[in-house]
Amino acid sequence: SCRWILTLAARTPGVRSLSPNVTQALWNKWVMLASGALMNSLMRGTIAEILSTHDGRRLMMQAMAECRSVATAESYPLSAEDVKGLEARLLD
Repeated sequence: SCRWILTLAARTPGVRSLSPNVTQALWNKWVMLASGALMNSLMRGTIAEILSTHDGRRLMMQAMAECRSVATAESYPLSAEDVKGLEARLLD
């Protein structure tokens, strides 16, 4: 068990928890990072700069949908709650 790592880490600032499904958590993280990196690379700007353009929000939503479709195809779809969190980070 990895609880000893959590116990050790609990001595430092921050909030931590053990994930019941690490692979799903990693896919969730990949979708967020890949969506942001996709848009940063293609649009050559920050998320804020992209969202400030006429089509920025629509394009970001398409990027997130595409990355989510990859996770779903690999049998790791994001939950509705995780999608809300993704949108909160990348559409704000």
